[in-house]
Formats: sequence, C-alpha cells, structure tokens
Amino acid sequence: MINFDQASSSFPKAPNLPEAVAEFIRTGASNINRGSLNISYEASQLVYKTREYLLDYFGAKNKQVVFTKNVTESLNLILKGYLKNGDHIIISGLEHNAVMRPLKALEKSNISYSIIPSDEQGSINADCIPALIKPDTKAILTTAASNVAGNILPLRQIGKVARLNHIPYFVDAAQLAGFLPLNMDVLGIDLLAITGHKSLLGPHGIGAVILSDEMGKKIEPLIYGGTGSVSDKFDMPESLPDKFEAGTQNLIGIAGLLASMRWLKENHIQVLKNEIALTNRFITGINELSLKYPIKLIGLNLEQSGYLIDIEEVECGLNFENLKKNYHLLEDRELLIEKIHRTPVVSVYSDEIDIASLSFYLESEGKIATRVGMQCSPLAHTSLKTFPNGTLRFSFGYNETIKDVDYCLKLIKEFFSEE
Repeated sequence: MINFDQASSSFPKAPNLPEAVAEFIRTGASNINRGSLNISYEASQLVYKTREYLLDYFGAKNKQVVFTKNVTESLNLILKGYLKNGDHIIISGLEHNAVMRPLKALEKSNISYSIIPSDEQGSINADCIPALIKPDTKAILTTAASNVAGNILPLRQIGKVARLNHIPYFVDAAQLAGFLPLNMDVLGIDLLAITGHKSLLGPHGIGAVILSDEMGKKIEPLIYGGTGSVSDKFDMPESLPDKFEAGTQNLIGIAGLLASMRWLKENHIQVLKNEIALTNRFITGINELSLKYPIKLIGLNLEQSGYLIDIEEVECGLNFENLKKNYHLLEDRELLIEKIHRTPVVSVYSDEIDIASLSFYLESEGKIATRVGMQCSPLAHTSLKTFPNGTLRFSFGYNETIKDVDYCLKLIKEFFSEE
C-alpha cells in the first residue's frame, strides 16, 4: 500500500516510536502524582520532559502544556471553556468540523461567530479581520493550514491584527505542527492546539494545548475529576496543568510523542525536503494532466506555494545544510514559515466525473490510499467552491518516493484515458 493519506494520520511513524512505547510499558508504566514507587517518579519526569520539549519546540516561553487526547478535545476545551453567553469569535473560512460543530452547539448559548472570507484558492487576507471585530469579540481562532487545500494561513499577519486589537489568537495546528516549525511568541499565537498522530509522527490519542497561566484562568475545565493534587478539595485545582488534566493521562502516548519529536527534530530537514519534492512532482503532474483531462488542482500552485520545481538545485530558496547546522537558532527556523505557503496536502476536483470513482480506481488498481469527500470540512469546501461533491485529497509523508508519485500519476492518466 502506498499511503497518500498522511493528512489523516501519518504512517509509518517515527522509527524510534515503537521501542520508546515498549520501553515505557516494560519499565515505567506507573501513574504520576499518585504513588511513591520509583517508577512513578520516573513517569513524572518523562511527562515533565515532554512538556519542556513541547514548549521549546513551539517557541512558547512562560507558557504551560496541557495534555489532551487530540486536537478535537483541545478545541472543545478552548471553545466551551472560554466563550460565555453573548461572546463573539472570529474564525476562518477554512475551518474543520472540530471547530464548527462546537461553535454550532454553542450558538444555543448565544455565542456567535464571523468568518474571515477565503477565495477559491484557499487564501486568507488578514486585512479583512478588523471589519469583523465587534465589542464582544473575545478571540480569533484559525486553522494553521487547510486540511483540504493545503494552504498555510498568514499566521504572523493574523497574530499582528489580534495584538493590535488586544484580542487573543488561538491556532489549530493539526495540519502544520511537525511540517514547519511554529514559534508561538514570534507569530503572536496565544494558544496552540496540536495533535501527535499527524506530521509530528507520534502515536494516536495524544494531543496538547499550549497556553499561558493567564489564559488558563479564563477557561473552565471540560472534564472534572482527580488530579493527584489538592485532593482534600471537591473543586478542581486552579493551577495549570492540573486544572485541565483530570484522570489518568495517556502516559504511553506521551512517551511516544517525546520520542517521535526527538527523531523529527534530528531529521526534520530531510523529511521536509522529501515531502516538498513529492508535492512538487505531484502538482506538476496534475497541471499537465489538467490540460487534457477534466481534473484540476485546488489550492495554491507551485509559484504561489513557495515551492520551486527543481528542489535539488534551489531547495525552495533555503540553504538546508546551513539550516540543519543552525536549527536551534530562531531566525533560521523563521525562514521556513516565511518562505513556504503550502503543506504536502493536495486536493483535486472534477466537474465531469464522480471524484470518488478515481479514488476507488487508485486503491483497487494501485493500492494507493487517498481521502475522498468532505474531509470533515464542509465550510472549507464551501469557500473553495467544491461543495457538495468534495475533493480527492493526496497527502505525502517522509517515507514515500518520487517513483510512488509517478506511479500514481500514471494511474490517474490511465483512469481518464479509459473514461
């Protein structure tokens, strides 16, 4: 099977992940904050190290890490815990149902939202935001990158608008965390929601919210229960992260996430180069096919993406070798988010065929996994003018090859030739 559905969940995972998880189960599978065994203290240290690693990885000084099971839980915690009766929030036109369904439910509590418009290519203009701000606007929340079009939103510009208007900026980084480094402090992000099982190459069932103590005071818990702290009180602790971490945490997932992030940081540049090369090759091939067959690219084309076709020669305008040597330097990491405007997620659309039939053909004839339909993002499809038919989404990972992409393009051509 060729896995071109990496945006749903990455596979294969980081090579060191299975052993890290197995080692924790063999030697350290104890609870934290609830026992006097040495392995309990060791498990607590593991969790502490993972929090510290996440804070460093996402440029989050003076902030806290709250573990959740995924971005969806993180966003429910944020939206349901932060917004109150009569509040208003601003979102983008590319949001996933992990944002839209909680907001629809919250409309019953007199909570409203406005949408930053997206054009048919999935581009967002931060200059549109001030006109949407109301006296009761309590936050701006956007995805970091569209899970349909692959576009990376102008995070720095949105963060700047938010700061100028003294409004917190929340970001759903499900599709971007791990592909590009995100620095919360530089980008003006007040709260970041991440998941481990996508581009961070980690296990399922582990995510996090990164936020300040001050922001934590403004959010009510989603789940109540034991924390191993302040156990003589019926109220939840006010201190972070205990306020939002009731019950036993996914310690196995945390162990796996730390291992995968360590591997990814060491190998990030090579991973990035490969994913960009695959995306370049695929977009180039789709553009060629679209000249003859009824298939078209959704989202940014190569010249808009910050991708250049000859990846080995020009490397996106970045000096990858220098970047690898100086990866710890903030200014080098910032180059990536400024230069690259698309993730390795590519959707295609057709006005003349049922795009699901192409997905079935690729799987049955070539054992190629893709994702067809709404991708849980009907709002994005409405913005992209692909609703209600949806798109066929291809998303690439570090383990696929140019040969795999060429094989896929060959099958797409064969499919249309037989139509």
